[in-house]
Amino acid sequence: MEEAAKDVGGLRVSSLFALNRALMFKWVWRFFSQKNSLWVRVVKALHGEDGKIGKKVQPRYPSIWLNIINEIESLKLHGIDL
Repeated sequence: MEEAAKDVGGLRVSSLFALNRALMFKWVWRFFSQKNSLWVRVVKALHGEDGKIGKKVQPRYPSIWLNIINEIESLKLHGIDL
């Protein structure tokens, strides 16, 4: 994706790939830091106490949370370990 400043006709959007990764990591951070929030309790009820973090999973149904977990696993292949 080409980045261009707003004054030269661009949207001044940085890498969407990097932004997407940062937002996914924010969800993982929230999983560990907001242990009593409703959404964390729902994730734990559906996926276990560990939320399947650190495991390679094959979702049987569409799951945003499992997509986030699989992305984390793919980053490990590139030397990025959370």
